[in-house]
Amino acid sequence: LQGKSETSKLSILFIPTNQDKSLDSLNYDYWLVLLMAFLGGLLLNIMPCIFPVIALKLIQLVKMGENSEDSPSLSSLNAWMYLSGILFSFGILGIMLEILRQAGLQIGWGFQLQNPAFVASMVLLFFIISLNLAGVFEVNISVTRKSTPEQGPMHSFATGVLACVVATPCTAPFMATALGYALFLDSQAQRMLLFIFMGFGMAFPIWFIEIFPSIRSKCINLLPKPGPWMVTFKQILAYPMLLASVWLLWVFGKQTGTAEVYMILLTLILMTATLQVYQASFYWKSIWRNTILVGIVVQFIAVALYFNPSSTNYNDDSFSYHKFDMHDLQNNLRNGQSVFVIATADWCVSCKFNERLVLQTKTMEDFYREQKIKVMIADWTKYDSEITGYLNSFNRAGVPLYVIYQNGKPKILPQILTQNIVENAILNSKEFQ
Repeated sequence: LQGKSETSKLSILFIPTNQDKSLDSLNYDYWLVLLMAFLGGLLLNIMPCIFPVIALKLIQLVKMGENSEDSPSLSSLNAWMYLSGILFSFGILGIMLEILRQAGLQIGWGFQLQNPAFVASMVLLFFIISLNLAGVFEVNISVTRKSTPEQGPMHSFATGVLACVVATPCTAPFMATALGYALFLDSQAQRMLLFIFMGFGMAFPIWFIEIFPSIRSKCINLLPKPGPWMVTFKQILAYPMLLASVWLLWVFGKQTGTAEVYMILLTLILMTATLQVYQASFYWKSIWRNTILVGIVVQFIAVALYFNPSSTNYNDDSFSYHKFDMHDLQNNLRNGQSVFVIATADWCVSCKFNERLVLQTKTMEDFYREQKIKVMIADWTKYDSEITGYLNSFNRAGVPLYVIYQNGKPKILPQILTQNIVENAILNSKEFQ
């Protein structure tokens, strides 16, 4: 390895011998990967984080059923605006990835959630949405006179943007392969097209329902008639968004500290007071109401500027988990030590489920001790170029990634784990040494 860079060492050590980082060596046809990107975006619609947004679109369909005269043309416009909002958001993500990659940074999917300022802004946004759903305040977003704010095209566009924002922590099946493939494409246009296909897959179900009047009518007929239940249902939806805000606050606390969490809580109180003043100012002059809205935007900007990225520390529990370090891993492999690398992040929902239910249970920790497995945690909650390079060496653009090393040879585990999968992978690897 003399004369090689650290990146080259990493690639030689961690990439299986039958793989190569060049685009020609990848076994996936580009069009097949586009299909996988579309399916990955499609499956984002069943993720828990996006359910409240989908439910809001269903309420919009029910309300549009009340106005049979305007609904066909308005529904078609809303369909295209919802699609545009999602494609716009995915396009922005793709452009940001390109800019950061051109600047020499190694980044992957979900990179924005590694920034405490972005996470703090999402805490505020989800909290505001929950207040809006609970009826604490309402903001009218409409460019048509006939449609209500919740039926307007701009509302559909904003809903599409929101859907993309709340879905970014989720890496659905099929997306991992597509995103990993995108890292090694030479063409920027091809990489951007992958993001567009992902966005179209995510928008497709709602777009398909709204664009065809006959399908839309059948869906509306399956839903209950408009009535007081809609107000109650909308208020119930406030709680998933509030829970999402609490979860993001926990992620933010892991990235920063207790003092910063208190600052966010104080900001949430101030934000609530500002929104209540806005709601009470319904009969005020528009200039004052607009001033209050500007004040809300200023609070978002102040939060984003105040919180700077800081290092994330991994806290050891009773079992001796080790923080991921490339040189430490290399030394362990040279000495014949069996190592289990868990690449995770606090904002990765599937990662937390795997750790809570499988990877970090007392039963598994006893198994690690019995098999003399050293467990290393690659915590990607905050940006870490070393961990990003490690993910890239396996053609992965995001977490989770689980790799077992037996006799220096890596074995990648599935993203959804059970205790039997992990135990069998370790035991079977030992049998073939």
